[in-house]
Amino acid sequence: MLLDLKLSADHDTDGLELCSEILERRPESSVVILSTFLDEDLLNQALRRGAKAYVLKEVDVVELVRIIRAVSRGGSAFDGRSAALVRALVAGEHTDADPVFTDRERDVTRLLASGLTNREIGRRIFVSESTAKFHVRNVMHKLGVHSRAEVAYAAGKRGLLDHH
Repeated sequence: MLLDLKLSADHDTDGLELCSEILERRPESSVVILSTFLDEDLLNQALRRGAKAYVLKEVDVVELVRIIRAVSRGGSAFDGRSAALVRALVAGEHTDADPVFTDRERDVTRLLASGLTNREIGRRIFVSESTAKFHVRNVMHKLGVHSRAEVAYAAGKRGLLDHH
């Protein structure tokens, strides 16, 4: 089953819940997750929920067919960029203690620490409010905080508010 990670305008990760549900009801199924975002946490969650592949939407059709065939034979498969992230995860290059922040997440962190709303952040970085919300959730998760108010403190401690 080819399953988009984003199934509604409001939530960027509905596909993860559906993946779990499909595999609970039909454990023999093979799920390939399609995503716009290459994100360590999402990739991890998809695999923990039983997906056999995590593929970026920018993948070309030949590569997608190769991945679907590999999964149908019982294997796991990834496009080039996802595969590199999987190798890094397996090698332990990224740990929860020291998450890697993308440039976009650093920008979002600075804007969030300045007290901007998701809508204002979206306008600043030219994305929709729901995409901004997705980035805000990732930043908060990576910082290990549960409120927007904690972001500035946690980001400051890690040097994420310093301009490079």
